[in-house]
Amino acid sequence: FGQANARFHEELVAMAGNQTLTIVAEMLNEVVARAVTAVSQADVADGGSTATRRRGVRSQERLAALVEAGEAEAAEEHWRTHMTVVGRVMLGQQAKTVIDLLDHF
Repeated sequence: FGQANARFHEELVAMAGNQTLTIVAEMLNEVVARAVTAVSQADVADGGSTATRRRGVRSQERLAALVEAGEAEAAEEHWRTHMTVVGRVMLGQQAKTVIDLLDHF
């Protein structure tokens, strides 16, 4: 799941057509993929992995639909909310700050 999720984000960034953003995203991709995998594995132990993954996929599908419909402001608002929730989930596992995520891989 972590690798598929990373590919989604890679494609999303690539579609923006911003070379600098693409380079920065590529540098962060491994950290993010490992963090998502760690969260997914922790959820498996708690029995919540399927629900967490489904919520993430539904959010990605919603983003894609908004982008496809040309609703840029709604897409931005949705993705900002998505990233806030994901940040809380990721940080809630083992890290206190985003930088601390690096210590858990």
